[in-house]
Amino acid sequence: MSIFSTTLNQMLILFLFLFIGYMLKHLNILPENSHIVLAKVENFVIIPSLNLYTFISKCTPENLAAKWIYIVYCLGITAVATLIGLFLSRFFSKDINTRNVYKYSFVIANFGFVGFVLVEGLFGTDTLFDFMLFTLPLQVFIYTIGCVWLIPSQKSFQLKSMINPMFISMLAGAVIGLTGLKLPSFLMEAITASKNCMSPVAMILSGFVIGNYGLKSMLVKKHVYVMSLLRLIVIPAVFYYILYFLGANSNILMLTVCAFAMPLGLNPIIITSAYGGDTTEAASMALISHLMAIVTIPIMFAIFIK
Repeated sequence: MSIFSTTLNQMLILFLFLFIGYMLKHLNILPENSHIVLAKVENFVIIPSLNLYTFISKCTPENLAAKWIYIVYCLGITAVATLIGLFLSRFFSKDINTRNVYKYSFVIANFGFVGFVLVEGLFGTDTLFDFMLFTLPLQVFIYTIGCVWLIPSQKSFQLKSMINPMFISMLAGAVIGLTGLKLPSFLMEAITASKNCMSPVAMILSGFVIGNYGLKSMLVKKHVYVMSLLRLIVIPAVFYYILYFLGANSNILMLTVCAFAMPLGLNPIIITSAYGGDTTEAASMALISHLMAIVTIPIMFAIFIK
């Protein structure tokens, strides 16, 4: 019950910020393009600051030597999730672009905006570093196969998609952490202040993006509820038990639940809309799964995380 109540409290805080973002859009308090500005602040400043802070403080030769296996486990799970997405997505839509959104969503949950915040808030920076290491294959997937699926005009992977602030900040933080280089105190304090904005800005952005669409039209899509249940409960539970019977340790089992029990993400909205694609289905998936996650994540954490 302790982890249930603690996780529920964290989810309610996140939902409050999401609701604020929705109301800012619904009441036209912010300009129409505010989600673009917030997304750039998040992706170019706040998430890189979180990456820098975590890798500078936790990326040591001892940590990497002990925890490289996390990447291997997640790589295997990502491959299985990709096969699941390729198979099951055909039952959700006949339209190729919408089907690609479902394929992506079977593999990638919102382990960034929601996952990073929850893991750090519940378990601290040590576990957040483990989580970032664990989700590296998912990060690579987003900017390779994920971009091919979500960008309507893109037919193959482009190397330049890997050159982004998130990856650069991880690499820079790893180099600084491994070499023991000391940054000026004012710079570390600025990085710390910036990364502390992760939770409110990310969820306000989520709510603002969802606010671009009519609630009624998003809430009546029955197949989206099925997808959300698969994303939030079935998939993480299946992966948990597969790894459990393969003998994975408790930390890997916990990281698996944290990565795959998150709601459906915003990339299918943000990336697809940037290239003129239809984002109605993706918006419905984001809204319904985030609402359901308020209940499902505390339950999943209480059951599977020791």
